[in-house]
Amino acid sequence: MKRINHSNLVSPAGFTLTELMVSIGIVGTLSTIAIPNYMGAVAKAQQAEVASQISTLMMTIQAYREEFLENPTNWDEISRISPVVDQNGVVEDTSGFTQLTTTNGGHYRISMNRSGSLYEVNAERLSGDRSKWRIDACINTQTGLSDLRKGDEKTTVAGSADCGALSSGKTNSTGNRNSENATTSSSE
Repeated sequence: MKRINHSNLVSPAGFTLTELMVSIGIVGTLSTIAIPNYMGAVAKAQQAEVASQISTLMMTIQAYREEFLENPTNWDEISRISPVVDQNGVVEDTSGFTQLTTTNGGHYRISMNRSGSLYEVNAERLSGDRSKWRIDACINTQTGLSDLRKGDEKTTVAGSADCGALSSGKTNSTGNRNSENATTSSSE
């Protein structure tokens, strides 16, 4: 009877099933740690880009006020200072402040509201955990105060931005209480 040499059947370059299972387990464990950190870093980078866009928008609003001695009432007026761009290109809207979808792949929607000299800008993430990566900002063109607050993976919301609003019900420097219908200066 002829003997079969088993050493010729096993390739010295291969891995055993046990070695493969251990390797897959290690890669899986590392992936469960690395992927959430990577996704958080991506979300933070997208948020930083939108925060920069909002900061530029707020500076442009103030520049419009200083150039034309009145507050802008729509995107088209703001574009007279610097183009307002969304994912479809330059915004040409004279009807007010419609919502914009950001240029960074459409990951955020920006909305803006105006009340007298106060502009409130909000950006909400369109995918993933929306509330954690929200951005709230404001600028008061009368006082020049501005604020921008960002949420992150640890907080639940960004927090309300505070620009010393005339409509906040606080007292002004003369001790008079401000209200929603406070009259604004003639330079608006």
